[in-house]
Amino acid sequence: MTAKLWIGSALTPYGNEYGLIAVIAETREEAIAKANAKLQIDGPGNYIPDQRYAEALLDNLAAMREVTDEVLVDWDAAAHR
Repeated sequence: MTAKLWIGSALTPYGNEYGLIAVIAETREEAIAKANAKLQIDGPGNYIPDQRYAEALLDNLAAMREVTDEVLVDWDAAAHR
């Protein structure tokens, strides 16, 4: 198998995506496990907004998807202005 790029995002309470986590792994399950471990081990520290952001990323890891075009361009931040 070859390593692939997998991405996931945090969701606001309204279902809008914000932020991004990217993982290199062979399978989606491996990517979720790696992302989960990284977020749990390194953690957001004691700063409450960072804790909420990390929690939102963890809550949405099951929706992680493969980047198939070899390049990811995210225009979401500009589109919401």
